[in-house]
Amino acid sequence: MPPKRRRRFHGLYYHSSPPKVMPMNQNGRKRRDNDDFSVKLSTIRIWMHEKEIGKLTRILWAGQGHRLCQQASNNGRVKRFLAAVPHVMNAIKDLHQAVIDNNLETLQVQLEPPVPAALVTCKDGNGLNVIHKAAGLGHTKILEYLIGIWPEGAHEIDITGKTPLHWAASAKNNMRCYTLLTQAGCDEEALDYKMKTPSYYRHKPHEIERAFLVYVPEAPRVSPDSVTDWEALNDGENGGAGAGGDHSTSQEIGKKAISKIASTQQNGRKSLDDSLENTSELDTIEGMWREM
Repeated sequence: MPPKRRRRFHGLYYHSSPPKVMPMNQNGRKRRDNDDFSVKLSTIRIWMHEKEIGKLTRILWAGQGHRLCQQASNNGRVKRFLAAVPHVMNAIKDLHQAVIDNNLETLQVQLEPPVPAALVTCKDGNGLNVIHKAAGLGHTKILEYLIGIWPEGAHEIDITGKTPLHWAASAKNNMRCYTLLTQAGCDEEALDYKMKTPSYYRHKPHEIERAFLVYVPEAPRVSPDSVTDWEALNDGENGGAGAGGDHSTSQEIGKKAISKIASTQQNGRKSLDDSLENTSELDTIEGMWREM
Protein backbone atom coordinates (compact mmCIF):
# COMPACT_ATOMS: atom_id res chain seq x y z
CA MET A 1 0.00 0.00 0.00
CA PRO A 2 1.30 3.50 -0.78
CA PRO A 3 2.24 5.58 2.25
CA LYS A 4 -0.19 8.19 3.50
CA ARG A 5 0.46 11.66 2.20
CA ARG A 6 1.44 14.31 4.73
CA ARG A 7 0.10 17.79 4.25
CA ARG A 8 0.87 21.04 6.00
CA PHE A 9 -1.89 22.87 7.87
CA HIS A 10 -1.26 26.08 9.82
CA GLY A 11 2.39 25.16 10.23
CA LEU A 12 1.69 21.61 11.40
CA TYR A 13 1.71 18.32 9.53
CA TYR A 14 -1.18 15.92 9.51
CA HIS A 15 -2.26 12.91 7.45
CA SER A 16 -4.89 13.04 4.72
CA SER A 17 -7.29 15.74 5.96
CA PRO A 18 -7.32 18.55 8.55
CA PRO A 19 -8.10 17.44 12.12
CA LYS A 20 -11.61 17.61 13.36
CA VAL A 21 -13.13 16.24 16.55
CA MET A 22 -11.22 13.44 18.23
CA PRO A 23 -12.61 9.92 17.81
CA MET A 24 -14.40 8.23 20.66
CA ASN A 25 -12.33 5.98 22.89
CA GLN A 26 -14.59 3.46 24.57
CA ASN A 27 -11.76 2.28 26.82
CA GLY A 28 -10.95 5.71 28.18
CA ARG A 29 -11.45 6.75 31.77
CA LYS A 30 -14.53 8.69 32.71
CA ARG A 31 -13.85 12.38 33.12
CA ARG A 32 -14.63 14.29 36.27
CA ASP A 33 -18.00 16.06 36.25
CA ASN A 34 -16.48 19.53 36.11
CA ASP A 35 -14.15 18.75 33.22
CA ASP A 36 -16.78 18.80 30.52
CA PHE A 37 -20.48 19.32 30.12
CA SER A 38 -21.82 16.48 28.01
CA VAL A 39 -25.53 15.87 28.47
CA LYS A 40 -28.18 13.68 26.89
CA LEU A 41 -30.48 15.07 24.25
CA SER A 42 -33.43 14.30 26.48
CA THR A 43 -31.89 16.48 29.18
CA ILE A 44 -31.41 19.33 26.72
CA ARG A 45 -35.11 19.14 25.84
CA ILE A 46 -36.07 19.18 29.50
CA TRP A 47 -33.96 22.30 30.03
CA MET A 48 -35.64 23.93 27.03
CA HIS A 49 -39.06 23.06 28.42
CA GLU A 50 -38.08 24.48 31.81
CA LYS A 51 -36.46 27.54 30.18
CA GLU A 52 -33.09 26.85 31.81
CA ILE A 53 -31.18 29.34 29.66
CA GLY A 54 -28.13 29.28 31.92
CA LYS A 55 -27.70 25.53 31.61
CA LEU A 56 -28.26 25.66 27.85
CA THR A 57 -25.58 28.34 27.58
CA ARG A 58 -23.10 26.06 29.32
CA ILE A 59 -23.54 23.66 26.39
CA LEU A 60 -22.30 26.46 24.12
CA TRP A 61 -19.25 27.14 26.31
CA ALA A 62 -18.49 23.41 26.30
CA GLY A 63 -18.12 23.44 22.52
CA GLN A 64 -21.35 21.56 21.83
CA GLY A 65 -23.44 24.29 20.25
CA HIS A 66 -24.18 22.05 17.27
CA ARG A 67 -26.44 20.02 19.57
CA LEU A 68 -28.68 23.06 19.94
CA CYS A 69 -28.86 24.07 16.28
CA GLN A 70 -31.57 21.54 15.34
CA GLN A 71 -33.76 22.27 18.35
CA ALA A 72 -36.98 24.29 18.24
CA SER A 73 -39.29 25.81 20.80
CA ASN A 74 -42.58 27.70 20.92
CA ASN A 75 -41.52 29.59 24.02
CA GLY A 76 -40.44 33.12 23.16
CA ARG A 77 -37.57 33.18 25.60
CA VAL A 78 -36.11 29.86 24.45
CA LYS A 79 -36.76 30.70 20.79
CA ARG A 80 -34.73 33.90 21.20
CA PHE A 81 -31.89 31.91 22.75
CA LEU A 82 -31.90 29.33 19.95
CA ALA A 83 -31.83 32.12 17.36
CA ALA A 84 -28.67 33.48 18.99
CA VAL A 85 -26.88 30.10 19.06
CA PRO A 86 -25.38 30.25 15.53
CA HIS A 87 -24.06 33.75 16.22
CA VAL A 88 -22.49 32.69 19.51
CA MET A 89 -20.92 29.69 17.81
CA ASN A 90 -19.33 32.06 15.30
CA ALA A 91 -18.01 34.20 18.14
CA ILE A 92 -16.45 31.07 19.68
CA LYS A 93 -14.96 30.17 16.32
CA ASP A 94 -13.50 33.65 15.88
CA LEU A 95 -12.05 33.63 19.39
CA HIS A 96 -10.23 30.35 18.82
CA GLN A 97 -9.07 31.55 15.40
CA ALA A 98 -7.56 34.70 16.93
CA VAL A 99 -5.55 32.56 19.34
CA ILE A 100 -4.41 30.23 16.57
CA ASP A 101 -3.40 33.25 14.47
CA ASN A 102 -1.53 34.75 17.44
CA ASN A 103 -3.54 37.96 17.10
CA LEU A 104 -3.77 39.49 20.56
CA GLU A 105 -5.43 42.70 19.42
CA THR A 106 -8.28 40.83 17.72
CA LEU A 107 -8.65 38.58 20.75
CA GLN A 108 -9.03 41.57 23.06
CA VAL A 109 -11.62 43.20 20.79
CA GLN A 110 -13.65 39.98 20.69
CA LEU A 111 -13.88 39.95 24.49
CA GLU A 112 -15.10 43.54 24.84
CA PRO A 113 -18.62 44.23 26.16
CA PRO A 114 -21.42 43.52 25.42
CA VAL A 115 -19.80 40.10 24.91
CA PRO A 116 -20.20 38.14 28.18
CA ALA A 117 -16.86 37.62 29.87
CA ALA A 118 -17.63 33.91 30.16
CA LEU A 119 -16.91 33.63 26.42
CA VAL A 120 -13.23 33.28 27.30
CA THR A 121 -14.06 29.90 28.86
CA CYS A 122 -15.34 28.44 25.58
CA LYS A 123 -13.94 25.10 24.42
CA ASP A 124 -13.82 23.39 21.06
CA GLY A 125 -15.27 19.96 20.32
CA ASN A 126 -12.16 18.31 21.79
CA GLY A 127 -12.40 20.12 25.10
CA LEU A 128 -9.44 22.43 24.41
CA ASN A 129 -9.92 25.96 25.65
CA VAL A 130 -8.03 28.99 24.35
CA ILE A 131 -5.34 28.62 27.03
CA HIS A 132 -4.63 25.05 25.88
CA LYS A 133 -4.07 26.35 22.36
CA ALA A 134 -2.02 29.42 23.23
CA ALA A 135 0.20 27.27 25.46
CA GLY A 136 0.70 24.52 22.91
CA LEU A 137 1.33 26.88 20.02
CA GLY A 138 3.86 28.94 21.98
CA HIS A 139 1.92 32.21 21.77
CA THR A 140 3.43 33.76 24.87
CA LYS A 141 1.78 37.18 24.91
CA ILE A 142 -1.67 35.74 24.33
CA LEU A 143 -1.08 33.11 27.00
CA GLU A 144 0.02 35.75 29.50
CA TYR A 145 -3.06 37.84 28.70
CA LEU A 146 -5.45 34.90 29.05
CA ILE A 147 -3.94 33.73 32.33
CA GLY A 148 -4.25 37.29 33.57
CA ILE A 149 -7.99 37.51 32.94
CA TRP A 150 -8.88 33.85 33.54
CA PRO A 151 -6.30 32.10 35.75
CA GLU A 152 -8.61 29.16 36.39
CA GLY A 153 -8.40 28.21 32.73
CA ALA A 154 -4.75 27.22 33.10
CA HIS A 155 -5.86 24.26 35.23
CA GLU A 156 -8.64 22.89 33.02
CA ILE A 157 -8.30 19.63 31.14
CA ASP A 158 -9.40 18.61 27.66
CA ILE A 159 -11.28 15.40 26.91
CA THR A 160 -8.07 13.37 27.18
CA GLY A 161 -7.22 14.80 30.58
CA LYS A 162 -4.44 17.07 29.34
CA THR A 163 -3.81 20.42 30.96
CA PRO A 164 -2.32 23.38 29.06
CA LEU A 165 1.03 22.33 30.57
CA HIS A 166 0.85 18.98 28.76
CA TRP A 167 0.40 20.79 25.47
CA ALA A 168 3.11 23.35 26.23
CA ALA A 169 5.54 20.54 27.06
CA SER A 170 5.02 18.93 23.66
CA ALA A 171 6.37 21.92 21.73
CA LYS A 172 10.00 22.76 21.05
CA ASN A 173 11.41 26.17 22.03
CA ASN A 174 8.44 26.71 24.32
CA MET A 175 9.98 27.25 27.73
CA ARG A 176 8.42 30.69 28.02
CA CYS A 177 4.90 29.29 27.92
CA TYR A 178 5.89 26.37 30.13
CA THR A 179 7.31 28.79 32.71
CA LEU A 180 4.24 31.04 32.60
CA LEU A 181 2.03 28.07 33.37
CA THR A 182 4.16 26.77 36.22
CA GLN A 183 4.28 30.27 37.69
CA ALA A 184 0.48 30.25 37.49
CA GLY A 185 0.49 27.13 39.65
CA CYS A 186 0.06 24.42 37.03
CA ASP A 187 0.95 20.98 38.32
CA GLU A 188 3.97 19.44 36.59
CA GLU A 189 2.95 16.05 38.00
CA ALA A 190 -0.61 16.16 36.65
CA LEU A 191 -1.61 12.95 34.87
CA ASP A 192 -3.68 12.76 31.71
CA TYR A 193 -5.85 9.75 30.93
CA LYS A 194 -2.79 7.86 29.66
CA MET A 195 -1.30 8.46 33.12
CA LYS A 196 1.40 10.68 31.59
CA THR A 197 2.83 13.88 33.06
CA PRO A 198 3.75 17.01 31.07
CA SER A 199 7.45 16.11 31.32
CA TYR A 200 6.72 12.81 29.56
CA TYR A 201 5.55 14.67 26.45
CA ARG A 202 8.55 16.95 26.68
CA HIS A 203 10.66 13.96 25.66
CA LYS A 204 8.03 12.20 23.52
CA PRO A 205 6.09 14.97 21.77
CA HIS A 206 5.16 12.63 18.92
CA GLU A 207 2.66 10.94 21.26
CA ILE A 208 0.48 14.06 21.24
CA GLU A 209 -1.49 14.89 18.10
CA ARG A 210 -0.50 18.54 18.00
CA ALA A 211 -2.59 19.19 14.90
CA PHE A 212 -5.60 19.46 17.23
CA LEU A 213 -4.14 22.75 18.47
CA VAL A 214 -5.19 24.36 15.19
CA TYR A 215 -8.67 22.85 15.09
CA VAL A 216 -11.16 25.70 14.66
CA PRO A 217 -14.64 25.06 16.08
CA GLU A 218 -17.32 24.74 13.42
CA ALA A 219 -20.13 27.26 13.19
CA PRO A 220 -23.16 27.77 10.93
CA ARG A 221 -23.04 30.57 8.39
CA VAL A 222 -24.63 33.81 9.52
CA SER A 223 -25.08 37.15 7.82
CA PRO A 224 -21.97 39.33 8.27
CA ASP A 225 -24.30 42.29 8.90
CA SER A 226 -26.21 40.61 11.71
CA VAL A 227 -25.64 41.46 15.36
CA THR A 228 -25.31 38.84 18.07
CA ASP A 229 -28.12 39.01 20.61
CA TRP A 230 -25.98 38.46 23.70
CA GLU A 231 -28.88 39.34 25.97
CA ALA A 232 -30.58 36.16 24.80
CA LEU A 233 -28.03 34.26 26.91
CA ASN A 234 -29.12 36.13 30.00
CA ASP A 235 -30.63 33.80 32.58
CA GLY A 236 -33.12 36.20 34.10
CA GLU A 237 -33.37 34.31 37.38
CA ASN A 238 -29.63 34.51 37.92
CA GLY A 239 -28.90 37.90 36.42
CA GLY A 240 -25.77 36.94 34.52
CA ALA A 241 -25.24 36.48 30.82
CA GLY A 242 -24.84 32.79 30.42
CA ALA A 243 -24.90 32.06 34.14
CA GLY A 244 -24.97 28.40 34.89
CA GLY A 245 -28.35 28.06 36.56
CA ASP A 246 -27.74 26.15 39.75
CA HIS A 247 -24.01 26.28 38.99
CA SER A 248 -22.56 29.78 39.48
CA THR A 249 -19.15 29.05 37.96
CA SER A 250 -19.73 30.90 34.67
CA GLN A 251 -21.25 33.85 36.49
CA GLU A 252 -18.32 34.10 38.89
CA ILE A 253 -15.81 33.78 36.06
CA GLY A 254 -17.68 36.46 34.17
CA LYS A 255 -17.52 38.95 37.03
CA LYS A 256 -13.82 38.33 37.61
CA ALA A 257 -12.96 38.42 33.92
CA ILE A 258 -14.88 41.65 33.25
CA SER A 259 -12.81 43.41 35.89
CA LYS A 260 -9.53 41.90 34.71
CA ILE A 261 -10.20 42.53 31.02
CA ALA A 262 -11.02 46.17 31.70
CA SER A 263 -7.91 46.61 33.83
CA THR A 264 -5.67 44.84 31.34
CA GLN A 265 -6.93 46.70 28.30
CA GLN A 266 -6.83 50.09 30.02
CA ASN A 267 -3.51 49.94 31.77
CA GLY A 268 -1.71 47.15 29.90
CA ARG A 269 0.50 44.57 31.53
CA LYS A 270 4.26 44.31 31.25
CA SER A 271 5.11 41.27 29.18
CA LEU A 272 7.27 38.60 30.71
CA ASP A 273 9.13 38.21 27.43
CA ASP A 274 12.10 40.27 28.63
CA SER A 275 12.45 38.51 31.95
CA LEU A 276 12.25 35.15 30.21
CA GLU A 277 14.48 36.14 27.30
CA ASN A 278 17.40 34.06 28.45
CA THR A 279 15.42 31.09 29.69
CA SER A 280 16.85 27.81 28.45
CA GLU A 281 15.13 26.13 25.51
CA LEU A 282 12.59 23.47 26.22
CA ASP A 283 13.43 20.20 24.44
CA THR A 284 11.14 19.55 23.15
CA ILE A 285 -6.27 13.17 20.77
CA GLU A 286 -7.32 10.45 21.07
CA GLY A 287 -10.44 11.14 23.20
CA MET A 288 -13.75 10.12 24.55
CA TRP A 289 -17.24 11.51 24.36
CA ARG A 290 -19.42 9.94 27.00
CA GLU A 291 -22.90 11.12 27.75
CA MET A 292 -23.58 11.76 31.38
